[in-house]
Amino acid sequence: MKNIIVILILFVSGCAQLKPKDLPLSGEIISSGIYEPYGEHTYLNTPDSTMRYSSEYDGFRLISSNQEITAVEGITLGIEYRLRGKPNKNYKVELLIEHPPMTRPDGTISTRSLIPLSVTMDENGYDRNFIMYSITEPYEKVSGDWAFKLLSSHNMILSKIIVTK
Repeated sequence: MKNIIVILILFVSGCAQLKPKDLPLSGEIISSGIYEPYGEHTYLNTPDSTMRYSSEYDGFRLISSNQEITAVEGITLGIEYRLRGKPNKNYKVELLIEHPPMTRPDGTISTRSLIPLSVTMDENGYDRNFIMYSITEPYEKVSGDWAFKLLSSHNMILSKIIVTK
């Protein structure tokens, strides 16, 4: 019985020494579904994305948390997430959206959008953000699984599947 107590004390002691600043980058999904963008709109050149550009907005409002969505022009689907890492540390991450095959007007087929990004944790070690895809063209109205992923050094931090019909 003494051995069990000693092991428990060492385990608790070891956990107490792990400080938030020592934690590896991790993430959690806060919400997912259909969103409405709001605020200032900026276009970014992202050649590895389906449209070869991406957009930034001031934010997004969750409209519906339905996970099976009808793909129509004008709809924005995706996830809101929160990352945890070292306070004030900058991380290089990749936003990856894998989607059913789309045939672009130039005849090329796209099955994913990959956007490199830098995120900086706040003073408490958190960052809250979104991964979104807006369907704006007829060829983007495809049915199937859409995987919204966040990677760091090729390691999966979070992933969520949303189905379009």
